[in-house]
Amino acid sequence: MIRRPPRSAQPNPRRPYPDDYMLRIFNHLGRGGGDLVVQSYPAMTASVEDIRGFVNYMESAHNYHADVIVVDYADIVQPGRGTSEYRHQIDSVWKMLRSLAQEKNALVITATHTNKNTFKRRITQADLSEDTRKLNHVACMFGLNQSAQEKKHGIMRVNVIASRHDGFSPNDECVVLQSLDIGCPIMSSLLLENVMNIDEFGG
Repeated sequence: MIRRPPRSAQPNPRRPYPDDYMLRIFNHLGRGGGDLVVQSYPAMTASVEDIRGFVNYMESAHNYHADVIVVDYADIVQPGRGTSEYRHQIDSVWKMLRSLAQEKNALVITATHTNKNTFKRRITQADLSEDTRKLNHVACMFGLNQSAQEKKHGIMRVNVIASRHDGFSPNDECVVLQSLDIGCPIMSSLLLENVMNIDEFGG
């Protein structure tokens, strides 16, 4: 979790953080700083209510109001009671994470898997594992994909799979050069259509 600014500095509910504030965050994190709290649970033992309880505890006990909540990852969060079918449990978890984001006015980030058909091609909405209703509960979803060769060269392909507020084309891919070994997920980026040779892009 990362701390947020005072609510008085958030005049627009559609864009709750002023541009200059976001720039300060990026500059701050770029210098290696960041007000980060990590809470760990064994897989399938923590529910969204457990996560909400920890967020509430940090607010009341430490005056820590999270700006970003990262859940790694939604499909292994313990589902709530009321349904035994796995796909309905997954749908329930994603609904509750959306509720948490709205309640706390925070950015909730999580991940999910796609099927094996995407190993060599662009990810689409039909490729989500277990339950495509996940798309109904997100403000935005990105596809992250790479072949074995691209991974070797530190290349990741990114496309928008869903966006609640902006127009998009899932066929548009961005190529990102990264070096995770040194903690740098984005070193450079270009639209795929502007890359003449993807192997040369990775160097």
